[in-house]
Amino acid sequence: MDNTKNKKVIEYFYRERLCKRLVICIEDQVEKNREIAIEIITLMVEQAGFLEESQIILPAIASRMIKTPFTEPCKLF
Repeated sequence: MDNTKNKKVIEYFYRERLCKRLVICIEDQVEKNREIAIEIITLMVEQAGFLEESQIILPAIASRMIKTPFTEPCKLF
Protein backbone atom coordinates (compact mmCIF):
# COMPACT_ATOMS: atom_id res chain seq x y z
CA MET A 1 0.00 0.00 0.00
CA ASP A 2 2.80 2.43 0.86
CA ASN A 3 4.38 1.80 -2.55
CA THR A 4 1.09 2.65 -4.26
CA LYS A 5 0.91 5.96 -2.38
CA ASN A 6 4.51 6.79 -3.33
CA LYS A 7 3.79 6.06 -7.00
CA LYS A 8 0.74 8.33 -6.93
CA VAL A 9 2.73 11.13 -5.29
CA ILE A 10 5.51 10.81 -7.87
CA GLU A 11 3.01 10.80 -10.74
CA TYR A 12 1.27 13.87 -9.34
CA PHE A 13 4.56 15.73 -8.88
CA TYR A 14 5.66 14.81 -12.41
CA ARG A 15 2.41 15.87 -14.05
CA GLU A 16 1.72 19.01 -12.02
CA ARG A 17 5.19 20.40 -11.29
CA LEU A 18 7.95 18.76 -13.29
CA CYS A 19 6.73 17.96 -16.80
CA LYS A 20 6.50 21.54 -18.09
CA ARG A 21 9.98 22.32 -16.77
CA LEU A 22 11.39 19.21 -18.43
CA VAL A 23 9.90 20.24 -21.76
CA ILE A 24 11.71 23.56 -21.46
CA CYS A 25 14.95 21.67 -20.77
CA ILE A 26 14.62 19.82 -24.08
CA GLU A 27 15.51 23.13 -25.74
CA ASP A 28 18.46 23.84 -23.41
CA GLN A 29 21.82 24.62 -25.02
CA VAL A 30 23.64 22.32 -22.61
CA GLU A 31 23.57 18.77 -23.96
CA LYS A 32 23.68 17.14 -20.52
CA ASN A 33 20.54 19.05 -19.46
CA ARG A 34 18.72 17.82 -22.56
CA GLU A 35 19.85 14.23 -21.93
CA ILE A 36 18.70 14.23 -18.30
CA ALA A 37 15.33 15.78 -19.21
CA ILE A 38 14.75 13.11 -21.85
CA GLU A 39 15.75 10.34 -19.44
CA ILE A 40 13.28 11.57 -16.81
CA ILE A 41 10.48 11.99 -19.34
CA THR A 42 11.14 8.50 -20.72
CA LEU A 43 11.13 6.94 -17.25
CA MET A 44 7.92 8.69 -16.24
CA VAL A 45 6.12 7.81 -19.48
CA GLU A 46 7.10 4.18 -18.96
CA GLN A 47 5.85 4.21 -15.36
CA ALA A 48 2.92 6.63 -15.47
CA GLY A 49 1.87 6.68 -19.11
CA PHE A 50 0.64 9.67 -21.09
CA LEU A 51 -2.24 11.86 -20.07
CA GLU A 52 -2.66 15.56 -20.82
CA GLU A 53 1.13 16.10 -20.70
CA SER A 54 1.44 14.39 -24.08
CA GLN A 55 0.01 17.60 -25.57
CA ILE A 56 3.16 19.48 -24.54
CA ILE A 57 5.77 16.70 -24.71
CA LEU A 58 5.15 15.45 -28.24
CA PRO A 59 5.20 18.87 -29.96
CA ALA A 60 8.36 19.83 -28.04
CA ILE A 61 10.12 16.65 -29.13
CA ALA A 62 8.98 17.07 -32.73
CA SER A 63 10.16 20.69 -32.72
CA ARG A 64 13.54 19.69 -31.32
CA MET A 65 13.99 16.96 -33.92
CA ILE A 66 13.69 19.37 -36.86
CA LYS A 67 16.21 21.88 -35.48
CA THR A 68 19.92 21.93 -36.17
CA PRO A 69 21.83 20.93 -33.03
CA PHE A 70 23.51 23.64 -31.00
CA THR A 71 27.17 24.24 -31.75
CA GLU A 72 29.20 22.87 -28.87
CA PRO A 73 31.35 25.59 -27.22
CA CYS A 74 34.50 23.50 -27.63
CA LYS A 75 33.89 23.37 -31.40
CA LEU A 76 33.83 27.16 -31.80
CA PHE A 77 37.59 27.50 -31.67
